[in-house]
Amino acid sequence: MSHQVELVNKQTLSHIRFVEVINEPKIKEEINGEYSLNFEAHYEAKSDLNANVLVKVNEQYYQIKKLTKSRSDSISLSVQCEHVSYELIIDGDYENDWEIESTAQGMINSILSGTRFTLGSCIDTNYAYYRTKQMDKRQQLFNVANLFGGEMHFDNFTVNLLSQRGSNKGLNIELGVNLLGVTEEVDFVEGTTAYELDLVDLSRINGYELDFSSAGIGDTIGIIDNVLGINTSERIIAIEYNPFKRQLPTVTVGQYIRDFTEYLKDEAEDVLKTNETWLEVFSIGSTNVLYLDDLEAGGAVVEIDEKAPVVTIQVKQEHIGDTISLNLFDSSNNQYANYNEHAFDLNGRLIIDGDFPRGTSGAVEIVITDEHTGEKRKYFVNVEDKSADSYEDYWLDSLLVGTEECIYLDGLNITNGGEGAELSIYEKVNSITIKVKEAYKDYVKAVSIYNAEGVIVYTRGSSHFDKNGQVVIKREFPLTERGSIKIAVMHPETKVKQSFLIGVSIGSELYPDTGAMEEYFMEFGTCPLAEQMTYTFENTDGYDAVKSISTGLIGNEAIRGTVTLVASPISSGGTFKAVKIIGTWSDAKPNAEVSVQVVCFNSAKEVV
Repeated sequence: MSHQVELVNKQTLSHIRFVEVINEPKIKEEINGEYSLNFEAHYEAKSDLNANVLVKVNEQYYQIKKLTKSRSDSISLSVQCEHVSYELIIDGDYENDWEIESTAQGMINSILSGTRFTLGSCIDTNYAYYRTKQMDKRQQLFNVANLFGGEMHFDNFTVNLLSQRGSNKGLNIELGVNLLGVTEEVDFVEGTTAYELDLVDLSRINGYELDFSSAGIGDTIGIIDNVLGINTSERIIAIEYNPFKRQLPTVTVGQYIRDFTEYLKDEAEDVLKTNETWLEVFSIGSTNVLYLDDLEAGGAVVEIDEKAPVVTIQVKQEHIGDTISLNLFDSSNNQYANYNEHAFDLNGRLIIDGDFPRGTSGAVEIVITDEHTGEKRKYFVNVEDKSADSYEDYWLDSLLVGTEECIYLDGLNITNGGEGAELSIYEKVNSITIKVKEAYKDYVKAVSIYNAEGVIVYTRGSSHFDKNGQVVIKREFPLTERGSIKIAVMHPETKVKQSFLIGVSIGSELYPDTGAMEEYFMEFGTCPLAEQMTYTFENTDGYDAVKSISTGLIGNEAIRGTVTLVASPISSGGTFKAVKIIGTWSDAKPNAEVSVQVVCFNSAKEVV
């Protein structure tokens, strides 16, 4: 008995003709994967088998992928087809990263927008976040299915997201009855078990009630082999069958593995990151980092094309008032700024102005402690600036204006031209500390200090640097409202040179201009490095709020390992009079002092 497939117009789906099928056609389908049709036809049908038609079999449409001409007794065509859902594979669907925050229904409708496919059945889900790089729409549908733990079912141009395909029809396979042999394969890397089955087709025997020809994809079947000690139930995760004959299908049974968004499902069940995170907003400039992989695990990584002018953080409403420690780190993993919950506004929002990161990379760490339960959440992101000059190539190792590290400022290296870096400070400093890398410590040509008119007022040469390549210039700087520092390092033989220039201005542009009714104050101090330190404000009356705390290390010895400083204000009777600092270090305790810079605030006073 011969069988035929129907050819229809790809666009209108109108009938064209029937084509006779020779040999045995096969349909293969995998859960959230392959869906194909392969058959052979007479060579005379070649003119009608083309990219403008669809092949209709068992009420499903398939598009022709490949034709292969072969000869045995006669010339025939091998026809390889893919289900019409492969029409969703369109190169360049999204040229850039694509992201959405929605339910499964919302995500699928967004993906299908602009196609002739529509959403049918869909499981109910909460909101979640989905992000992908350039990828075809069919794979995106599978990713959404994996994200919500569902399984995709294509019915021509209707897309259904089900909790699980198939059912349990009570089908059992037992050695000595309908099972000739079984091979059990355990994959310890994936943590899965699969079975290859050699079955006996008993469906044609009178009186045999269980018909395995009815088995479908997703169905659960029992496997029993007392010799190997196998007695388990597994699902059919792939099936291959002849669409025209009632016979035993070829099946693969085992555990279905989600392959793309598994990390969203299995790492701490954070599929619903949107609902579980304690942060409402976390962005580096215009880059949203709130849903990056590993943000709450080992630390996320993001690349930006230029420095971000602001870092924006907002906690969710239920966590406003919780204890917060927010730290900024430079490329050497040194903490240079710290903020606590008092720096956030009444809406739980903090905007940190100033180019970030310093140098080629930096990091932001946020630790939130629930004030009611004591539970902690930590968020950490490493930020790499692909546009920044690599300060690692500088011959200069450190440039401190007071306690402000300037090595990471843009434009500092003027070796190949440029106007130099700029720094604005709140008031004059009493020291400038310069350190040259050890390999170049004897190459310092000159350190020049300039006044506002560009006149040199002070110089230092290589003889003034100590054995570690460091010099501390203890002078008031700048002399007036502005000054500059220039450092020239030159190899004595090759004459290769690096030059660095920074302009320093005294001004209040770093702090809000609040007028006479609101006042900001700066508190400065130092204390020896210890596990617990307290810096008491010079203003014994205290302040209404502490807006920010910056800490640093001062010392003449190289620091080994990592030093972490966590600072928080101390409140007494609603007034802040001191700062508590917790210090930890990974190696030997450094012989250093901790510098503290605190921006304090007194609220509006009635003007008399």
